[in-house]
Amino acid sequence: MRRGVTLHVIVNFFFLLNSLSQNDSDYSYVIESLIEINLTQADQGMNGIVTSDYKQLLQWHIDSYRHGIIDSIIPSDNLLKSSPANILHLLKCADIAGDKYNKKDSIALGNYKMALNQAKVINDTALIRFSYNKLLPFFFKNKQSFNKLSKYANEFRNYIQTPNDKATYLYYSHIEKVYTGGATLVPIYLKGLDHLEESNSHYLKAIINQIIGTQKVAYEQQLDSAIFYMQEAGKEYKKTEGVLGKNGEYSIYNNIGVALNNQGHFQEALGYLNLAKENIEESNYKNRSYNYFALTQVFKNLNNADSVYHYSQKEKEATQKFNEFENAIALSEIETKYEVAETEKQRLEEKSAKEKSQKTNLILILSIFLGSIIAFLIFRNTKRKQRIAEQEKELEIQKTTTLLKEQEITTINAMIEGQEKERLRLAGDLHDNLGGTLAAVKMHIGNLQANLGKSDNLQVLLDKANALISKAYKDVRSIAHERNSGVMAKEGLLPAIEKLASKVSSSNGLSIEVQDFGLEDRLSNHIEITIFRIVQELITNIIKHAQATEATISLTQHDSELNIMVEDNGKGFKVGELEDKDGMGLGSIERRVEYLEGTMEVDSSIGKGTNIIIDIPLIQS
Repeated sequence: MRRGVTLHVIVNFFFLLNSLSQNDSDYSYVIESLIEINLTQADQGMNGIVTSDYKQLLQWHIDSYRHGIIDSIIPSDNLLKSSPANILHLLKCADIAGDKYNKKDSIALGNYKMALNQAKVINDTALIRFSYNKLLPFFFKNKQSFNKLSKYANEFRNYIQTPNDKATYLYYSHIEKVYTGGATLVPIYLKGLDHLEESNSHYLKAIINQIIGTQKVAYEQQLDSAIFYMQEAGKEYKKTEGVLGKNGEYSIYNNIGVALNNQGHFQEALGYLNLAKENIEESNYKNRSYNYFALTQVFKNLNNADSVYHYSQKEKEATQKFNEFENAIALSEIETKYEVAETEKQRLEEKSAKEKSQKTNLILILSIFLGSIIAFLIFRNTKRKQRIAEQEKELEIQKTTTLLKEQEITTINAMIEGQEKERLRLAGDLHDNLGGTLAAVKMHIGNLQANLGKSDNLQVLLDKANALISKAYKDVRSIAHERNSGVMAKEGLLPAIEKLASKVSSSNGLSIEVQDFGLEDRLSNHIEITIFRIVQELITNIIKHAQATEATISLTQHDSELNIMVEDNGKGFKVGELEDKDGMGLGSIERRVEYLEGTMEVDSSIGKGTNIIIDIPLIQS
């Protein structure tokens, strides 16, 4: 009977897979649309879905983005594991559990993780990315698990496929630093907007513009610029379909209203705060409380006592209702935990009684069995001890012989490794110190040839070329006598890079600008030297290959990380097709970055220049 049932289940399972491959090939298109919060496009994709389970689950996810989550009961787990339908079901369970009316965060997190793991098992990249797009906002909104955000963002990096994915990674991988303090992250988030230039993901554009506006106030005190980016966010929220757009409009309009009120533009502030009020859900007492408080402050500045009294009373009512709502949620959570605990207690008691009975029977059987073999074991143990003593003596002799051979091999390997390291160090010094200087000499001589008829500029270029030749001579001598760069040892990383940029820049050729954010203290000597070599190699590559007229070197130091961004307006190249023929090139740079336990990202295309982002931890493991 059992064998027949199993065969029936297997047949149905393969029939379901075959049906999916024939009729539901468009479900990935719907998932991609949901990742971008493009609900109109998702509706169009639903025309290709035939199987009822898939159709219902996908429609639920579309409706939850459009109208919000209206379910109050969390569904039970599906039986069919590691399938797209079950993954969509688990994500639905997680969304309902994590909703503001349930707040069962532990259940939500468990279902999100199960969905992600099952998506990885079947290697469905659309569902993997969809699961991460659910998990990352969950960690962001839940302060108790906020510290896990960067871990999951770094995992998501391995599944990036679209510009939208790149922007999502940039947003969530750095958002923790926004709230923990440090230097401005505006350059990084502007890069995120660049990725979204041709994307229809209005929601992602909105939240990145909003965080840039926040950064402009917090670190640059540029209120006008902050309001500009917040207004841009408002435009993108307005284009975002569903509840995310409406909630976003409330948030951004309320923030702009508060900022304008602080600047003294009271009437404009009142207009934005009224717009925010129109976008608040009826039951969202928390947002209503914030909005009424902001309106009270504006009317105080307008000396409108009646309105001040009216909105201060409404704020108190909204706050009271919000507190009642939170208490009800907390009580429900306590009751749920109690019920779970009671069920678990009963299960453990039943398990304990069963185990106790099994142990009693096992002890009785073992007592009879052990009594019969103890005598035999005593006899065997005596003989065994004699054999072990003989074997240990033989093993000791073998260990001594092996140890002597290993010591001899280790000594030889150490000598060979030392010789190889010295050769590599000398090759690296010649390439790094002399290669960049000679490349700059070549560029200046080219400028001399181009300006032979211009007598007013000829002497300047000649002096620069002569100075660089003198430096090349000194570099060759210093390689024989010094291990580190003299400029680095005396002045530090930033002055050395600025001096290098100044020497390379010329009036008719390449112009290099150096920007720094938070780079105030000296780093350890070996880190500074290695970073200097990396930047020196990148500049050499720009001179030799990029045909650029402008380049920018940005250095941003956070608490425990240094971000290096090198951009040029040169001819660019196709990433992945570049052959490293001339010198050490990108391969050498990658090895240096790996040595510092860092990461490097290259973004380039033909005719659009090159952008290289390097993140280096300042605390080495």
